[in-house]
Amino acid sequence: MGDYGSRGQGRTALLGLKLAEVNWLRQRTGEWPVLLLDEIMSELDTKRRSDLLRSLSECDQAILTSTDLSMFEKDFVDVHNVWRVEGGMVRFPE
Repeated sequence: MGDYGSRGQGRTALLGLKLAEVNWLRQRTGEWPVLLLDEIMSELDTKRRSDLLRSLSECDQAILTSTDLSMFEKDFVDVHNVWRVEGGMVRFPE
């Protein structure tokens, strides 16, 4: 992908491989692994963001970091915990 695809296409291919790895681990162990995706939303266009959030609905444990909550669909934010880190302190949902 590095030679023939765009940067976005390369990131999408790597994300696809990571999600395939998660599914493989689940099939192999019977348990969902913890998935950590750091600032992935800023790397994706709107369609790919939506597709990712929809695919994560099957995962038991996923942690996504972001500096911009508006990149997440409102429906997704409404049903998931959002923890804010401000001044080195973690604020848990109320």
